[in-house]
Amino acid sequence: MKERGKEVETQGSVVVIQESELDEVLDKEIRYLLASCFEWTPEFQERSYWHLKPETRFVYKSNAGEIIGHASIVERSFLIDNEEIKIAGGSAYAVYTEFRNSGIGKELVQEVVKHTINQSYDLLVGFVKEPASRRICINSGAIPTRDVFVVTYPDGGEVLKSHTMVWPLSGEKYQMLLNSDRPIILGYGSW
Repeated sequence: MKERGKEVETQGSVVVIQESELDEVLDKEIRYLLASCFEWTPEFQERSYWHLKPETRFVYKSNAGEIIGHASIVERSFLIDNEEIKIAGGSAYAVYTEFRNSGIGKELVQEVVKHTINQSYDLLVGFVKEPASRRICINSGAIPTRDVFVVTYPDGGEVLKSHTMVWPLSGEKYQMLLNSDRPIILGYGSW
């Protein structure tokens, strides 16, 4: 686990990990990273990583083995005009504060995009508010898109996700999304 105040080398690489490969130590390190990077509120705890299991994780490890960044994708699909659209939802992007603006976030996003292309998803979707993060996404091929995705929660609440970014991995399916005149219900969870 990362120790505060300890000098940590930022040179490293992104490691792709399937959820089934996640061990207790790595899970603890990821939870520590996420808890330190996101505002910890009861809503965040209820509607976040702690209840939503991604298919694939992307962990940025320094050459010394320290985890200093994380991203994940969750898989969803929906129908438009009886045609299935398979999406990868970009989730839980986090880099320790002291390592931001070092290119780690950009490397994580690029690896997620490369992975989703190789896995035959139709769209990669993220909900990105911070201007610096939006620039990284746009520079990696994302298009700011109108907010159309609705997620639901165990308490019965529904939320129209804002700040939508879409990587149109299939131009045809992206056009179908743009032409849809109703919200896309993604089901449980946030990312």
